[in-house]
Amino acid sequence: MTDETKKGPSRRAGGPGGEGVFEKRLGEIKELDGRILELLARRAALLGRETAWRRSRGKPSTDPGLEKQVWGAWEEASRLHGLDTKLLRQLFGVVNFFGRGPMKTARKQSDPFGLAPRQMPVDLDLPAPRSLDAARMWALMAAASGRPLTLNQAVLNDPLVELVKALNQAGARLSWTDDGLEAAAGQAPLTFEDKLLFAGETPFTFFALLAQALRGAGRCKFAGGPELKLMDVGPLNRVLPALGARLISLNPHAPGLPARLECGGDMDGSLDLPDDLPAAFAVALALSAWAYPRGLVLRFRPGSPAAEDLPGAVAVLNACGLSARLEDGRCTVPPGEPKIPARPELPPDPVLCAYLLAMPAFTGGRARLSGPWKAEAPLGGDLGLGLTALGLTLALEDGVLVSTKGAPDGRPDVDFGRRAELFPLALVLGLASERPCRVAAPADLDALGQAAEMLERLGASFEIENGAVLLTPGPLTWSDSYAAPGPYCILALSLIAWLRRGIAVDNPGELTAVWPRFWNLYNALPTGRSAEPARTERTKDEPKKPRRIRVRGNNGA
Repeated sequence: MTDETKKGPSRRAGGPGGEGVFEKRLGEIKELDGRILELLARRAALLGRETAWRRSRGKPSTDPGLEKQVWGAWEEASRLHGLDTKLLRQLFGVVNFFGRGPMKTARKQSDPFGLAPRQMPVDLDLPAPRSLDAARMWALMAAASGRPLTLNQAVLNDPLVELVKALNQAGARLSWTDDGLEAAAGQAPLTFEDKLLFAGETPFTFFALLAQALRGAGRCKFAGGPELKLMDVGPLNRVLPALGARLISLNPHAPGLPARLECGGDMDGSLDLPDDLPAAFAVALALSAWAYPRGLVLRFRPGSPAAEDLPGAVAVLNACGLSARLEDGRCTVPPGEPKIPARPELPPDPVLCAYLLAMPAFTGGRARLSGPWKAEAPLGGDLGLGLTALGLTLALEDGVLVSTKGAPDGRPDVDFGRRAELFPLALVLGLASERPCRVAAPADLDALGQAAEMLERLGASFEIENGAVLLTPGPLTWSDSYAAPGPYCILALSLIAWLRRGIAVDNPGELTAVWPRFWNLYNALPTGRSAEPARTERTKDEPKKPRRIRVRGNNGA
């Protein structure tokens, strides 16, 4: 598949030369892949038992000596079969992740998770789900300053809970309840010297710990889940020397965590952000820079993806009484002492709200979301215009954002920028609009591949051309159950299920991890209000009682 032209299944035709080699041997390749995956599952089970045995005896989960012996066998095989050793080393690191974490229970094929919303117009009238990003920013500010805080209406998803646990390892006093997040007065700055901190599965959690650790001098180590183990720390090391630090990856088979941070050198007062620096790291630096000796000026190319999330960070800093400024190519955070408001108000989350507001386009009716909306462009200019172009009518009425089904004008052509989370939504809205449309793909190549996979499963007629998806109206199909590639694809499928019955997914928990109460809402449509209050999802480490959970460190002390 190339980015220039890729046709969906309903437009696929045989080439003039007949089937290619891959098509002729597709059955053999599928058989080989099935055997590989079966062997991988057996290997993961063996490794999982070994890992559990070592942990039960208080030992590290891995034995470097044994791992070195196994890699020796791989290295010998690479010479025997002429395989690229560098690629094989990366594959070895990835394969070892299976069995090191908790094994997921396979969903029985006879018991798929069916998406079957009631076939009647929606009548949503709910509080808008609040910003996932802002909740984590406020948690970081409270922990970094040691000031008390109460955060109501926060979406208590896995990334937020992981951030709480990680910051508490460094001395924060954060906790969560059924109603939101709380921070008790605690120590500041947080302590990192000679500690090993687990950053969970989310890059922002690691970046938050890293940015805070730069405030002190010494060494500490970070560990994390599979995503962080595969994350390339190279771009970070292009900016850390200017902050008197360096990060050293400790795993020869993966480019990310575990890693050791050495810091305490002279810190510059300004920093150039390369385009490939993760935007979440720039946010973590901005939220921590008030505690650096000279503050920090972040310089970047206008339009750089590294700076796309800085407006939210500046808004939080200003709400804390810090005169942070965002100008073309520059974000300035002066040194100071934040004044944390006791009960800051979270803004609506534009992505989660967009999926709820999109429901009338599929089933009719209306969706009303109340919250502290901005009078002008409440969802943001590009998002609001894009939803309107794809067949929604949006209106702000007395602090309530209302959506109803409209009619797209002409051939919709939408671009939600780099927000890969909104790409699946734009595609299913395009399928529902009953007219050809063009949806620009985000820069994230994974998002484009995932979207193409989802459209193929739906039997949609589409082409990929010049970084955009061209959709043509037509009947949709579905068969079997599907392991959707990510939570936002699951959200998009939950909407298109109004138009195509029988859609089922194997991994609804991926969406639960991001938006714990969505399935409660979905099952209670058309109103979205359950007869009983929705129960907050608990993590595996959270006991049933007491209802207030406070985590202080790795040992739970």
